[in-house]
Amino acid sequence: MCKHKLQRYQNKIIEVLNSMASYKKCKPTFQSIGNFLEKFDKIFSLSYDPIIYWSILNNKINFKDYFLKIDPDNELIFSPDADKFKNSESSRDSSFIYYIHGALFLYKNENNKICKIKATEENSLRNIVKFYTIDQHKYPMVVLEGTYFEKIKNIYSCDYLLKAYCKLSKLGRNSNLENSESENGILNDICVLGFSANEKDQHIINAICNNGRGTRVTLCIYEEGLDDDGNIITNVAEEQYGDFIKSMQDNNIIVDYYNAFTSKVIPKGNVDQDNGTEEEEEEEEPPPDSDDEFLFP
Repeated sequence: MCKHKLQRYQNKIIEVLNSMASYKKCKPTFQSIGNFLEKFDKIFSLSYDPIIYWSILNNKINFKDYFLKIDPDNELIFSPDADKFKNSESSRDSSFIYYIHGALFLYKNENNKICKIKATEENSLRNIVKFYTIDQHKYPMVVLEGTYFEKIKNIYSCDYLLKAYCKLSKLGRNSNLENSESENGILNDICVLGFSANEKDQHIINAICNNGRGTRVTLCIYEEGLDDDGNIITNVAEEQYGDFIKSMQDNNIIVDYYNAFTSKVIPKGNVDQDNGTEEEEEEEEPPPDSDDEFLFP
């Protein structure tokens, strides 16, 4: 990429960063997001923003992401074999998190190593902007908008992104199940929240479907797919996800649904325009308590 294009790319990234909500504004959501995420062995994010990262740190969730301090400059560098000299991925003492499309706080250093900007307090976004503004030779490791062919090409060009993608496409056996007949033969449970499943993310659909038989995918359903009591309207849910469901069924994947608002990650309640108060909601049934994988775009 020529210098001019790199500069335009960097300016666009800084523009995106400046438009994002600050740590302070996002902080009220950290507790509910963290409480939900700690249920899962693996977390796959398609988002660029640091909200999931902040939520994990805020809740002091024990997690691993393959970034370790292993060089004299004290940078957090991607170490593909990190799970070999720390607790293995099959251990439930922590959650592994993968940013399949990269993140605004991941970058490539002068030695072409993928690194992570260490989180700070409430000025995190400003620090990230400052980081890229001062150092003109560093750019965020993100897969920007484009066709799924373009996205997968970018993923395959980066060892970190490729590792994250391969982990989703080959989840392996659920370490919490004692044998292949456990839970009606379900070897992998995947909980999906906020994934639009459109043609631009066909590579994600392909990765999920690659797990095939023995996999159950639970899809979140929003207001348009719920009746007044919060129950799933199956035909609306099926229409909402369309070809994604067909692709999974063609690959012998079990498809299930849950009310997205039970995750406590999605805000619910009608705001009174006069006083700004939120109507009280009845207690919902909790979402599937999966001990396996979670896809959070």
